[in-house]
Amino acid sequence: NILELQAAITSLLNGKIDERYMYYGQFAKMTLESKALEWTLDGENGGVFDVTELVTCPGAVKIIHKM
Repeated sequence: NILELQAAITSLLNGKIDERYMYYGQFAKMTLESKALEWTLDGENGGVFDVTELVTCPGAVKIIHKM
């Protein structure tokens, strides 16, 4: 509901984890299982999945700043 959404957003903005609305952890690979959810990939339709695997890619993005 809208009140829970507001509480979750406030927690994020304050930098405080509210365990009622979110989980926090560090991982290299995670598998999520849920009811079928629609995903997007860069704003495009990414499909509908009930099992999703998230994998980190260290060093995948290089940022170069020239002065």
